[in-house]
Amino acid sequence: SFHVSPTCERRAVPLAPVRGPSTMPLTDRQITLVQETWKLVAVDLQGNGIKFFHRIFELAPEVLNLFNFKEEGPESTGMGLKFHALKVMNTVGTAVSMLRRLDELVPILKELGTAHKGYGVVPAHYPVVGQALLDTLKAGVGKEWTPEVKEAWVAVYATLSDVMIGDNYAVELGARDRWRKAAGVLVPVGVALLLRQFLKR
Repeated sequence: SFHVSPTCERRAVPLAPVRGPSTMPLTDRQITLVQETWKLVAVDLQGNGIKFFHRIFELAPEVLNLFNFKEEGPESTGMGLKFHALKVMNTVGTAVSMLRRLDELVPILKELGTAHKGYGVVPAHYPVVGQALLDTLKAGVGKEWTPEVKEAWVAVYATLSDVMIGDNYAVELGARDRWRKAAGVLVPVGVALLLRQFLKR
């Protein structure tokens, strides 16, 4: 089984699931900013996808073991990585395009999250992937990367990852959920913590 290194665990943030579209804390302005800046990244989806995965492997080298192209190495630009990078970036693009159609997007994300658990993905990976995505977006967007744009992307990623995590790790995260219910927390804890973690950088 896949083991998350202590370093990765220290970076991890406990994420709370979003139970449905009505709780997704995204404003129209945030959605517009994300969709407009994604167009700049989409000019070179595969190239930016490769940079995205290289950044993931830099932040958490052990994650490479989850992929069938692991033999290519963490700095590879081989066909295996190229194919997967393009596939993932197309998926991100689809999610971005559907941010105003949450009734359609949420079931897709839930299914995607369940599939990723089967691949060996654990909650600790989500903040790592989020940081790699932000770093890739910053480089791809260039001068259009403002604090407001960053905050919008953080909100979107935190929300989408909460949906993907959902109830897939109910046993692992049960204690957190019990605390949340006892405390009467109304705002998704995962979103709040991710925002705090990313925006302080």
